[in-house]
Amino acid sequence: MIEITEATKLSALMREYPWLVDEAVKMDSRFKVLKSPVGKLFLKNATIGELSEKAGLSAGEIIGQIQNWIRQHA
Repeated sequence: MIEITEATKLSALMREYPWLVDEAVKMDSRFKVLKSPVGKLFLKNATIGELSEKAGLSAGEIIGQIQNWIRQHA
């Protein structure tokens, strides 16, 4: 399991948990952009901290939700 912090690269999470983008879109329609070509480029280099800034959510909220999804998929 990857340690998930604000500095965690989204690309590392996507490699480990490829279903995360689908879960994010279900949570908030603002994340639909992650499925677009521009979103895919963003995912390659961005961190959770950068995603939180773009989404207007705290990094803690995003990390907590990701951890919940991982537990649910385990």
